[in-house]
This record gives sequence, C-alpha cells and structure tokens, in this order.
Amino acid sequence: MKPQEYGIRTLSMLRHLGLRDWRVRLIPVFKDCPDIAGYCHWAHRAIELNTGVLCDADDAHIRRVVFHEVAHALLGEQEAHSPKFWQTVRTLEACPDAAQAWNTLPAFKVCARTLESKKSNETQVNNVS
Repeated sequence: MKPQEYGIRTLSMLRHLGLRDWRVRLIPVFKDCPDIAGYCHWAHRAIELNTGVLCDADDAHIRRVVFHEVAHALLGEQEAHSPKFWQTVRTLEACPDAAQAWNTLPAFKVCARTLESKKSNETQVNNVS
C-alpha cells in the first residue's frame, strides 16, 4: 500500500469516528525516533505516520499501527497505554464499522501538499471538499 493511500484511509477512519478536526501527516523520517511507525500528536490534533518505516510493511501491519494511533486520538493523552487503551485497540480491530471505514476509500476529495520544514519533508492529508 502506498503512503498516500494509507494516509487517506487513516483520515477516513478519523472522520468515521467523529474526529473531524484531526489531520494526518506522512513523514519520511521521525527525527527523534526514526524506528517509530506512528505517533499521535494531541496538541496538533494529528496522527503522524513514518513512511520510512512503513514503506516495507504489509497492509495488516500498517492497519495495526493506524488503529493504535486512532485509539490514542480517541482516548486522549491521559490513557497512554493503559488497559482501557488496549481494550479500545482490540475493539477497533474487531469492529465491522471501523474495518469498513478502513477498507473503503472515502467519498470526499483529498489533496496532499508538500510542506517544507526544518525537521523533514512532510505530506499532509487534508479534507478539501
């Protein structure tokens, strides 16, 4: 799966779960943690996905990373990796609606624009409809 596709699918999941003000950032390398596949950034209301790590991952692994980060977004920073967090991850993975949101490309228009930053080149996925 190409980064743009899993970025769009992640955005679709967020919208489906009511997190309409969240964004998705596709980042080639996380400067401080290059081996981390994903990160939920509550302050910026963004899920960041490390395309450098995920480029060789299979679809199932990418989906697990995304569901993990979406669970962080749903629960907030205070839950971190608590039992409630892990239960939410399992619920998302088992939920037919979440699976359908992941497996169905969204009906809304999506654009990607490259953002130049000092840290890295990022692609941000936004709803533009």
